[in-house]
Amino acid sequence: MMRLLHVFSLAFLVACGRQGAQQDTVDTAMVFVATPPSSSDTGSTRSQMKTVMATMAAYSAQRITADSAAKVIVDYMRKSGRSISGNMDPTLQEAIARELRKRPQ
Repeated sequence: MMRLLHVFSLAFLVACGRQGAQQDTVDTAMVFVATPPSSSDTGSTRSQMKTVMATMAAYSAQRITADSAAKVIVDYMRKSGRSISGNMDPTLQEAIARELRKRPQ
């Protein structure tokens, strides 16, 4: 029984191989692998994120203005290449949008 299963499996593989060999074109997929950041970048990103979190906390406690917070957030976004996701009030969102317009890439 097991031998019969092996024979059918082999026949199926041969049939698939022949069908693939008869094709005139080859379809390939391009694969891009992102390289992980170096350890120094990771530490820098962590410290920058801590700064952003402290800035957000200061803004929510009304110790700094939306424009001041936006400058720190946009600095982080430009340096790290990442965006900030989370609930932000419209005033802060508008300040970030203004700061992004001030600093074209």
